[in-house]
Amino acid sequence: NNIIHHMSNTAGSAEELIPDENRRAQLFQHLLRDLQIEGVPLLECDADQVHTLNAAAWTTMADLSEQDSEQRVCLVLERIPMDALRAFVDDFTVLKTQNRLMMHLPELGRLSVSLVGKGAGPALLMECGERTDAEKVEHENRLVAAQACDETKVTAALRSFVNRMVIGLDACPYITTADLAGTGLEAKGVIPGPIGYRYSATSDACMALATFWNCICELLGTPEADLSS
Repeated sequence: NNIIHHMSNTAGSAEELIPDENRRAQLFQHLLRDLQIEGVPLLECDADQVHTLNAAAWTTMADLSEQDSEQRVCLVLERIPMDALRAFVDDFTVLKTQNRLMMHLPELGRLSVSLVGKGAGPALLMECGERTDAEKVEHENRLVAAQACDETKVTAALRSFVNRMVIGLDACPYITTADLAGTGLEAKGVIPGPIGYRYSATSDACMALATFWNCICELLGTPEADLSS
């Protein structure tokens, strides 16, 4: 407990404050037990790549963002290097300092992400504050607006964009129709495959990013012949 108190009031990472790896591992397990005692869910994730890390992190934050109440979740990522977790936390922290951007992404103001024990182990602590009355009104308005969206019309509009801009302006010579990508690259070992269109009506930044990264996971996990772009 003295070590934890000292760390919470001292600048620097866990590696700097506790150089011994075994002691850091013991501290990490102690911190996880404390979180469990406090009722914080511990979610173990087998992500081992940048895209799976982002998909897991943003999906978890999207779940938190959807709730009105104050929430905390600990995402344990044993297969992700500490440097990658630290970069994710740093990027999110910097994002929240961009005032002009945050004016259009107010839902991120409720969220914070930190390393458990300043990096004592591979886990992210995600916290979400309680939604204010004004935020509840805005959230409801967004849900109503989302219901007005039509997947068929939105997909048709995106296909039209591909035809007009990507194909019509020759932005990508390897896309010749709105349905097929990778044409003309067979000699380089690229197999032409269908273009996938994925839909989400959300205007929540976390859910939008979760949808994006899950689509990246789908794309990377699907053979080119079945899904090229």
